[in-house]
Amino acid sequence: MKKIFALLLVIIGFFFFLMKRGEQIALDSIPQNALVVFTKTGCYHCHDAMTFINADVKKQFPALPILNWDIDHDNNFARLMALAKRHRIPHDRLGTPVIYFNGQILVGWDERYEQKLLDIVKTNIAPPRKR
Repeated sequence: MKKIFALLLVIIGFFFFLMKRGEQIALDSIPQNALVVFTKTGCYHCHDAMTFINADVKKQFPALPILNWDIDHDNNFARLMALAKRHRIPHDRLGTPVIYFNGQILVGWDERYEQKLLDIVKTNIAPPRKR
């Protein structure tokens, strides 16, 4: 009986290790110094956010990489869930779009977020490296 219990504990521990490792892999795949926008097909808030980003943000920060990750494709949903967990965003407060830049997150979108997003990018953009 003790052997079965010990084996069960090892299996459970291994499961949690794999789960944590999977979350870390998902987080590691989110690039730094790139504006990552988690969107969902058909989301009108996502469309409005991307319209603003593609016009105003690109105009002010032309060298800034912008990634639009649809959560219905690839591993983007897992990335979003790992990011939400890391930043302690409860699942019931999570919606699209989610905009992430160098540790800063905006959830949702309306016109009030336009200046807030520009400020986040401006204050968190890495200065060019000196050679």
